[in-house]
Amino acid sequence: MVFEWIVVAVIAVMAFLFMFLYDRSVQAQARDFDWLPEEIPSPPKKRGLVLLFSKEEPAQKAIDYHQERLERCWLFATPQMRARAEKFARRIERKTALQVEVVDIPEAYQAEACYDEANKLFGSLEAIARGEVIADITGGTKPMTVGLFLACLRAGIAVQYVLAPYDKNGNLIPGEGMVPVEIRVG
Repeated sequence: MVFEWIVVAVIAVMAFLFMFLYDRSVQAQARDFDWLPEEIPSPPKKRGLVLLFSKEEPAQKAIDYHQERLERCWLFATPQMRARAEKFARRIERKTALQVEVVDIPEAYQAEACYDEANKLFGSLEAIARGEVIADITGGTKPMTVGLFLACLRAGIAVQYVLAPYDKNGNLIPGEGMVPVEIRVG
């Protein structure tokens, strides 16, 4: 009988130890997700937003962030993303008073294509001053990012990026604290 109690006690202690160590491991992982340093600046909220469209979640986060002041949004989309961008634009327009326009970027892997379209857009801004527009470079291809970024530098347009948390394996943690941050140059 004593032996059985010893076995039960050992199992209970081992279970307690396992739960204690598991809880500490989960807490350590949670600290690893506290990934946003305090010194990263939030962008000022703007009336106009240019987005490189590829994934809806970061695009929605960028729109939500600027929503209180936002009047216009331009979704730069490749031919492959055009239908998804249109669907996303219509959904945003139904839910908000925001005007959303899809801008065709004919070549996803040529920075010049995005640069040219951005320059056309920035040159045509009338209702919203350039200082009231920000470009989000989160989506799109790397060449599109380069093209839009260079056009922003040329035109004096602010730039932001939606930071997202990733796990230790490099996988996006969906729905977790995506935050727009301002990209400052110079």
